[in-house]
Amino acid sequence: MRKQELFKVEQYADMALYYLGLRHMSFDMLLNKCNPYEIVQQSIKNYSINFIEKRFL
Repeated sequence: MRKQELFKVEQYADMALYYLGLRHMSFDMLLNKCNPYEIVQQSIKNYSINFIEKRFL
């Protein structure tokens, strides 16, 4: 499998897990402070394959 296909599989798995969490309201949410810079940095890293293919980076 290509890296982009693996990325898509990972994204679909994340969406499925998120959907399952929404279906069971008995799960509590835990809110934490976070660093926006770290979140953006991780997102860029996760989507870097797509950015490179589209020549955004």
